[in-house]
Amino acid sequence: MTQAPLRILFYGTPDFSTATLNALLEDDLFLVCGVITQPDKPAGRGHSLQTSAVKKLAIEHKLPVFQPIKIKGFESEFLQSLSSLGPRDFGVVIAFGQILPQKVLDYPKFGCINIHASLLPRWRGAAPIQRAILAGDHETGVCIMKMEAGLDTGPVYSSAKIKILEQDNTSSLHDKLSSLGAKLLLETLPQIACSSLESLNQEVQGVTYAEKIKPADLLLDWKKSSHSLALKIRAFSPKPGAYSFLDGKRLKVLKALESTKNEASKSRHTPGQIIKLSEQGFAVQTGDGSINVLELQLEGKKAMPVAEFINGYPGLEAKVLES
Repeated sequence: MTQAPLRILFYGTPDFSTATLNALLEDDLFLVCGVITQPDKPAGRGHSLQTSAVKKLAIEHKLPVFQPIKIKGFESEFLQSLSSLGPRDFGVVIAFGQILPQKVLDYPKFGCINIHASLLPRWRGAAPIQRAILAGDHETGVCIMKMEAGLDTGPVYSSAKIKILEQDNTSSLHDKLSSLGAKLLLETLPQIACSSLESLNQEVQGVTYAEKIKPADLLLDWKKSSHSLALKIRAFSPKPGAYSFLDGKRLKVLKALESTKNEASKSRHTPGQIIKLSEQGFAVQTGDGSINVLELQLEGKKAMPVAEFINGYPGLEAKVLES
């Protein structure tokens, strides 16, 4: 006798969620019966309404889409709107963007399951990928967690690790973790459904919080160490972009490398000063040496390699990037 597919309510909004939704749609073990995503929001210069990546994918596959403005405080009305979808085994929640009340978490038969982009309890919260890079972590991963009312405090069913490479930025790590999370979820859900996998409470020790990225976090302070500046550039690349100012215009630094100790110039220049031009980019003085800037974006312009930027911006050497 063929087993009926597990029925899934999918909660998600940004690109990070789409790899998992795609994987669920392509696997006959699962049936996505409805998608819940954030309301369309105005964006861009024209402030036209933009649909989420998850909504676009759901429409493509002709799935029912729900876009509640606010669920907390309106649980009964929200759950009533889902009643037409029939039975539901799991809620799968990935970067949805709203806190789900306990009544909503308990609505599916096996509760709501979350893919979290860190090795819990490290980096609970909104920005685990950026914070892991910013802290200089050497590894990260994903956890499949049973959701509860606390912020990423639920017991963990399964996890998988990957190394954070020196060349990784938020974009590359985002893509790796998105794929890893999708694969792990599809392996984990059937085990939960047949009671062959127990969840484990998170360790009390080692809890850290990945606070939401604030505008002040993005500003480059050239008095800091080369290492910390390189980490910040990677953590916020390509978006929203760590930045400085050049001749009063915002200059996003999208890619940079720390200079070797032999190349580092420690005290002859002002932090932020452009001290050397080359075919690859330019070197900027830091608090303890220098870093080589390889890719940037000047306010009002497209992102480009620094070598191209140098050709169109004469007189760069000795200019000072300001915080």
